[in-house]
Amino acid sequence: MAGFHEKEARVLTKALANAGKIKQLVQLGQLNVLIRIIRGRRLFGDGTGISDPKADKFKEMVVELTVLVRIFNTGGIVRVLNWLDLQGIASKMMKLHNRFDRFLGGILEEHKAKGHVGGDKQ
Repeated sequence: MAGFHEKEARVLTKALANAGKIKQLVQLGQLNVLIRIIRGRRLFGDGTGISDPKADKFKEMVVELTVLVRIFNTGGIVRVLNWLDLQGIASKMMKLHNRFDRFLGGILEEHKAKGHVGGDKQ
């Protein structure tokens, strides 16, 4: 597992030399360490610091999720109002859920198209 961290540290160091967005790169590096442990390869970006549309889309969805979960939901307190979705939180969460499904489904389809199933090439 140390190899994953070393590779990500090298990529991150190279990217830091080329970019000024340190906080975003560190967060992306952390995500890529987790994904590399799980899948054996990076999910987003090649470490050059060039914007990755997939990474940007994923980050937008994560930010939207964190905003939505922080909103005080009156339906959560007064259960009889929950079905009304007065604040629109449930519908926004459902739309975000569908976006996550499409995004992750696309990654799975891309993985299948490359012939990887269960970590083995077919």
